[in-house]
This record gives sequence, C-alpha cells and structure tokens, in this order.
Amino acid sequence: MIQVEIELSAKYAAIETNNGSYIVKHHTKDEGGRLVTLIEEPESICCSCKEFEFSGILCRHAIRVLLMKNYFHVPSRYLPFRWRRESSLIPKSNHMANCNDGSSIEFRSLVQCLEYESEKTKERKQVATRGLEKLIQEIKGMPKSHKDLTDLELNVPNNDDYDVGNPIVSKAKGRPKGSRAKRGVEASKKTLHCHVSNCGGTDHDS
Repeated sequence: MIQVEIELSAKYAAIETNNGSYIVKHHTKDEGGRLVTLIEEPESICCSCKEFEFSGILCRHAIRVLLMKNYFHVPSRYLPFRWRRESSLIPKSNHMANCNDGSSIEFRSLVQCLEYESEKTKERKQVATRGLEKLIQEIKGMPKSHKDLTDLELNVPNNDDYDVGNPIVSKAKGRPKGSRAKRGVEASKKTLHCHVSNCGGTDHDS
C-alpha cells in the first residue's frame, strides 16, 4: 500500500510556503492541495489529509515532500514495526526457528503491539519501559534450562508403576430389543394357533 503511495507521489507538485510548510497538489490542478508540515529534527511530517493518522499509511503528499527534500528513506516512525520484514529485524534463535506451535508468532505479535502503542505518547513509553525492566528482571531469575527445573517438575510418575484395568463396557445405545411398539399392519396381525385338540402350537397350522 505504501508502495502505491510512493508511485502516485510522482504526479504531485510541492510548493514551499513562507512558514516552512508545503502545499502539495496534483499536477493537473491549479487550486486546492494539501498542507504538509515537515520537522527535520526530530524527523516528523504531517499532512492535512490525515491519511497516516487514519490508516497508518504515509500519504503521497508527505512522500512527495520527503522526495523533494532528498530523503532516501521513510522515517522509521512512519513504518510500523508490524509491517517490516521480520527476517531483517528480529534475530532468530534456534528455539524460535524450531518453534512451530505458534507461541513464537504470538509472542512477536505482542511485542510489536507493545511498541506500536507505546510510541503514541511519552507517558506510554515511560510506562512500557518501566514495565519491561521489571519483567526482564523477573525472567532473569527464572530457570534457564530443563536442568534447572525443580524436582517436582522432573519427578513425573512413571505409568509403568500402575495397574491399568480394562475399560468399562458401555451399554448399547437405543431401545432394547423386543420393547419396540408395533404399529399399523404389523400390530393388526394376530398369532395363529393350531386347532388340534391339546396342541395349540404356533409354528404350524392344523
């Protein structure tokens, strides 16, 4: 998205005003335009279109001013950490490279969110710094490897020490055989009996 803004910035003209700001407008328009203010120390730029404040994307008007002032890179504060190439900014340890359960991805996402939110105000950065210092000291006091774990964590009972019985047989699901209610033609049929004296059998006729 920022690459598109860089490409479109070539179609705009920037005119410096008396107070050090710039009027940036499309090359086909004589009137209107956007007001861009650039503060070189520290590197800060803002545009009246408020595109960066709204979407986090540095607008073409601001980029046009940066190009005119011979900036060969976008100030880092306008490239959110979460958008940068992870491979070039975050050193990958063996643990992070071999971690496929998503925990390292979640961890890096939290770190990026912390940096993004803390950069908004000086007070936020101070709170984040104090919290991180406390957290780092707490983590340093924790075991560094499995060898440092407590006996409680290492002495896991062996399953071979226990007798495992057969599982309980579950009862069959559904209605027991013979208890189904008969309906229709099936219910209207009567059992026939043999009419021979002292017989009364049902498996044959007379």
